[in-house]
Amino acid sequence: MSLHCDTTADEELVHIPDEILESPRAGVKRKGGGPRLTDAQRMEILQAIETAVEAQADNKNLLKPKIPTKRLADEYGVTPAAIRKLVKQKDKFL
Repeated sequence: MSLHCDTTADEELVHIPDEILESPRAGVKRKGGGPRLTDAQRMEILQAIETAVEAQADNKNLLKPKIPTKRLADEYGVTPAAIRKLVKQKDKFL
């Protein structure tokens, strides 16, 4: 079997835009690529949650704060998931 390449035929070159040639995930935001909390901000958030929990009659569960994580997230410019993760891993920061 042999391959034949016809070099006399007019071939139309197709330009492929760079966007198509890039990685398929190039436009996708990477996990953990958002803003970060400083150590001082982490301590402020944990203190605010602890204070709110102590003000409640049932202060056994720090994982269920009465301060909405959305409000704290908006205040500090991070996602609610970042606040939940901070509370869940509070022992690393205290």
